[in-house]
Amino acid sequence: MTDRDLDELLGRIPVPAYDVRDDVARGTTRLRRRNGTLSAAGLVLAATVGTALVLHGGTGPSTAPHYAGRPSVSATPEQPSPSPVTSSEPAVVRPSPEARAIPPANYDEAVPVLRAWRNVLAEHLGDRVRWAQNSQSGGEAIGSKYDWAGGGMLELMVGRRWDDIAGFVGFVGNERTTFRGLQARTWTDGSDRLVSVRHRDGTVVSLYASTSFGNNGTSTDTLGVTQQALLRAAADPRLRLP
Repeated sequence: MTDRDLDELLGRIPVPAYDVRDDVARGTTRLRRRNGTLSAAGLVLAATVGTALVLHGGTGPSTAPHYAGRPSVSATPEQPSPSPVTSSEPAVVRPSPEARAIPPANYDEAVPVLRAWRNVLAEHLGDRVRWAQNSQSGGEAIGSKYDWAGGGMLELMVGRRWDDIAGFVGFVGNERTTFRGLQARTWTDGSDRLVSVRHRDGTVVSLYASTSFGNNGTSTDTLGVTQQALLRAAADPRLRLP
């Protein structure tokens, strides 16, 4: 069969009428249907995501819904409270004015205290310290005059100020020094000696040794006691107000 025969055969086959506008209309209709389907699917997806967000409490730092038997859980984790910082050093406890020790109210109450102090002094200075049945007090201080070395005098004053002793002997220590880490003051005039020591709790103990016991009208030739011995006795922590 030649090409001419093919052309004649194709010419005999009936071809239906064809309009391009119809094809365009059909394509437009299909495109609109597809866009509508996609829009509906987008709405369904948005509704599904929105429902999930509501059930899970959203993405912000809000509080989850309460369920029976389960406490609410915060979206933001709570930070643990910092532990208090403690110091390894011991706290310094200072007594209040109401709790501060005071001298005995009268002589009868003072006698046991003064006798006990005499025994403390005797441990440092020897048995030449003897109870003389004497009591002195003023303000927050109390003391006594003890017989010393067969005619001399040893005067003790326990208070909280350097000048507590001044009300009884007329002066205070004029030489400032330290003894075993404690503040101290001393005074010397010939054979007479005065020492004062401030204890760590604030108590000030003063000892005045003299060759003459004026009240008794007696005296001794020598004290026979050193300044260091007096300082050791004054620094004894048992010499404090009750």
